[in-house]
Amino acid sequence: PAEPRNFDFRTRARIPNDRLRPLEAQYTRVARSLEAWLSGRIRGSVEVTLQGVEQISFGEFVSSLATPCCSYIYEIHDSGGQSAVIDFGQEFAFCLVERLFGGVGPLELPNRPLTPIERMAVRSVADRVASLVRESWHGHVEIDMGLTGWESIPESVQVAAREDPVLVSVFQVGASEVRSHLSVCLPFGVLETFFADGGG
Repeated sequence: PAEPRNFDFRTRARIPNDRLRPLEAQYTRVARSLEAWLSGRIRGSVEVTLQGVEQISFGEFVSSLATPCCSYIYEIHDSGGQSAVIDFGQEFAFCLVERLFGGVGPLELPNRPLTPIERMAVRSVADRVASLVRESWHGHVEIDMGLTGWESIPESVQVAAREDPVLVSVFQVGASEVRSHLSVCLPFGVLETFFADGGG
């Protein structure tokens, strides 16, 4: 077996192929599982596809969020206080609200933050995403997450220093006439063993 190598988490270097390919396969499985689960929940056709997995800084991730955003913050247990972020595109969030409450007509997509009741509805999907991500990392890294907050202002999503490296997976979501996205941001610190040993 190859010798473990130290991984420089401060660089913005492209993820090596020997790590990127298993990551893409892993998150593709997350997309398929989420697609099947969502289709049953909203009783309609949903398409979820992996758009990409990349290493960026936390500041770059925050800058990519829309205003208002729909970001659920999950503390990663036994990680020294590190947190993950699951962000829903506004179109996807309001589509979920409409369909989860039984709406069947044309979608209205207001440009405002979710209300507390709407946040609770979308949270059920965020919790499912968190569970699927945890399952996808099983055998590599233990990522047990618990919800600690929600933010609609990107600058208020403060779970890491702006220069800290994070692993961001972006999924494209199609439901009804909506095309939107879903992003999962994990701190590189909790993934150290996966990258140090080459994903094995």
